[in-house]
Amino acid sequence: MTYSRPEKWKGFQDAVAAMQEVMRRYPGKIEWNVYGFAHPNFPPENALAPYKFHGTIDHDQLARLCAQSDIVLCPSWYESSPLPPIEAMASGTAVITTPYGTEDYAIDGHTAIVVRPRVVPDFVVALDGLIRLPELRERLARNGRAMAEGSTWDGAVKAREVLLGRIHRNEVSTIGLKAFENGIEDGYGVPFEQVTPDTGANEGDLLRGSDGKHYLVESGRLRRVLDPAALGLDPCLNPGLIQTLDLLKLLRNTQGPDITSSANYYGLRTGRNGAVTTPPA
Repeated sequence: MTYSRPEKWKGFQDAVAAMQEVMRRYPGKIEWNVYGFAHPNFPPENALAPYKFHGTIDHDQLARLCAQSDIVLCPSWYESSPLPPIEAMASGTAVITTPYGTEDYAIDGHTAIVVRPRVVPDFVVALDGLIRLPELRERLARNGRAMAEGSTWDGAVKAREVLLGRIHRNEVSTIGLKAFENGIEDGYGVPFEQVTPDTGANEGDLLRGSDGKHYLVESGRLRRVLDPAALGLDPCLNPGLIQTLDLLKLLRNTQGPDITSSANYYGLRTGRNGAVTTPPA
């Protein structure tokens, strides 16, 4: 079971990529239940990893769905204090989750399997292991349930009081908010705003997305180019050198601001022969 929201950082597109491989390994044996909000790019009957969609459900329905599932996959890139993992634990279900925001209760190998965000092979290994090892599923579910039962409102209130006291005494360090990067890295050690290594794109590469639009890798970020020819990157001249971004790669990467003209194209371009050129004036 997986929670769906269309925002990239919720990681549903990564779950699709992982479930595609798991369903390939176990044809006809995997039922994927999804609840939450409809994803515009991956409807229930998508060709990659079809699923049964339950939509937005109430707490009783969620508890039943969790309890009926063997595994709950929580693929968010980062969270503050997410509910889906701890809700699944409370229902006695084994959990696979990412680490950012779940540090207080997701203990790898004890209460959950903690995987690196955006690293789809990690998701696949974890899912495959829990499918093949029912005793591991049962142990995680048992320990997770005990952890969830110890997470009470009284405990949360006391922890909040302690934190507010530290803030009042100026004992908490603060860091200025960053406008473009959040400062958090994914499982590859790459900031979430930058292109994932498995995309296979290099700095300065012009890419064609499955949506028919063009993208440029600049300063490690994926930026949509409205008119590549205006930047001296006419895709008609060397179509064989333009890498194609499939839907999963396109959706698994965040995008920087659009490049609308040479005025907001800031970086140097490194060609495939190693030559470095500057943007046109």
